[in-house]
Amino acid sequence: MRNLQSPNGQSFPFYSAIANAKRRPRKTRLLNISPQIEQAYREYAQMVHTLQNLMPGNFSQMRKNDLRHCYNVATAPLGTLKAYIVEHHQAVDPATAAMCQYCGLSYDASDFDHYLPKELFAEFSTLTLNMVPCCGTCNRLKGKVWRDGIGQRQIVSFYFDTVPRRQFLFADIEVTTKLSSRFRLSGNAIHYEGLEATIRGHFEHLDLLERFRKAAPAEFSECSTELKPVIDAKGTESAAELLRRKADQAAQSYSPNYWKVALYQAMARSADFLRFIQNQANNAAR
Repeated sequence: MRNLQSPNGQSFPFYSAIANAKRRPRKTRLLNISPQIEQAYREYAQMVHTLQNLMPGNFSQMRKNDLRHCYNVATAPLGTLKAYIVEHHQAVDPATAAMCQYCGLSYDASDFDHYLPKELFAEFSTLTLNMVPCCGTCNRLKGKVWRDGIGQRQIVSFYFDTVPRRQFLFADIEVTTKLSSRFRLSGNAIHYEGLEATIRGHFEHLDLLERFRKAAPAEFSECSTELKPVIDAKGTESAAELLRRKADQAAQSYSPNYWKVALYQAMARSADFLRFIQNQANNAAR
């Protein structure tokens, strides 16, 4: 979970190009409302830190359908717009661009979430500032979510929120006849640096704690392969130290709240986990 630098180019020329690529009469209708769209883009740019106060434009249902058509139906200018956003992120930070920042689980951030949902804000269907690269799962789960009933934003804006550098995501390991995990969010508001409600909503709507739990077994398997020779040669404390280093490296490379950081930390402090891996190593040696 890291900030993305917002695309800093002008969005309105993309709108004009996409509108001009449509057939009449839709093309004419889209060009006729160009002044309103340009003004809406300016308002969005002025309110990026208070988007919860931005109200949908006053467009007829036909105009809203036209505006959503700009994104929903492929045209060459729309492809150019999408490529521009992708290339921007790859140039700014290739490592971050390769991962869906909404979840940190997927390396296929090939969808675009409309932070202000295009179903509600049709005028921002092709606004670069409103199009955030993400994976298909996050895009589907997020859907039209963005505010709750009292106007509190429910999804992190990776362009304009300052993502906390304090750790708020933690994990615990459970050992029975197999390994399992449980992820949890901190109960200390200071860890969220003013974004607690938004971050909690983000994790809830994207089902992140459960998705992390389901992803953990693959990481257990990979770590077990790495840890067994360490435990065999140097003991469990050396294995714990290796896990702590992995957690620190992942925090520096990605974020203190990257799900693998929490998992590595939980493995390192779980004596039961380390004994489980030690027993596996001993049984394999027999």
